[in-house]
Amino acid sequence: MTSITDTLVHFFILPWKEPQIWPLMAQFQDEMLSTHIYEASVVAHMLGAIACDVFGEDINPDRVAAMAIFHEGSEIAGMSDIPSPVKYHDPETTAAIKKLERRFEAMLIKTLPESLQARYTPLIEQDKDDDHVVLAKAADVLCAYLKTLE
Repeated sequence: MTSITDTLVHFFILPWKEPQIWPLMAQFQDEMLSTHIYEASVVAHMLGAIACDVFGEDINPDRVAAMAIFHEGSEIAGMSDIPSPVKYHDPETTAAIKKLERRFEAMLIKTLPESLQARYTPLIEQDKDDDHVVLAKAADVLCAYLKTLE
């Protein structure tokens, strides 16, 4: 049986600390995955609050932030970041990379005790048609754009 300490260390702490994102840009500025996830989550929460409180949309800002926390599930599981121009070069490449990402997300879910897998599956294997996921993705893109301004 997996202890709660093992789960916390192996799922929530260790994988998030080291991976670099945007490795091709590393010669300009380093950024750890944990930093990116934090920033994207804060921006996602703000976008969710704006959608809900300003535009009256049926959006839960906390759920948008949660989606942003786990939006890099395949990278948390060990798959390196793949630059968008490569990932979206052509439909065949995109499909192959998405399939690989799903495999890594499934691996990440399997690191959890069975009693937690159902709770985290929708956060890690995200429904791209969910408005909360769309806003989390928008936050991710916005953060990438803001990085170019630094």
